[in-house]
Amino acid sequence: LKIRISAPPVEGKANKALINFLAKEFRVRKSEIEITSGHTSSIKIIHIVGEGGEIEKTIQTLLGIAKGTA
Repeated sequence: LKIRISAPPVEGKANKALINFLAKEFRVRKSEIEITSGHTSSIKIIHIVGEGGEIEKTIQTLLGIAKGTA
């Protein structure tokens, strides 16, 4: 996913804003989201704890993919 965050990449503000955004979109607690790689990079690897099916549905929604079309 490509996500644009308006918070500046200073003192971790952009990372915090990204975690807040993802927590809201995936309906999980902020503590269930971890940036595993790329803390200071624009390219990051994120780990989200949650129901696999629900996470997949949210990703499909964010990507605009309708179920059964491909």
